[in-house]
Amino acid sequence: MLPVGCGKSGLIAISPYALQGQRTLVIVPGTRIRIQIGNDLRANSETNFYERCHVIGASVAIS
Repeated sequence: MLPVGCGKSGLIAISPYALQGQRTLVIVPGTRIRIQIGNDLRANSETNFYERCHVIGASVAIS
């Protein structure tokens, strides 16, 4: 078990890439955590982990 604030959402977010997986099933113990993890992984979310931690750059508009 990992303590609060140590980066569990980030670990969940990068695990599929580390394991070279095409699909990943994330099982969480409750609805609140499911919503939080969903928001961290959803592309259009303000709390998107990939953009917040600069794993993937912000979307660039092509003109």
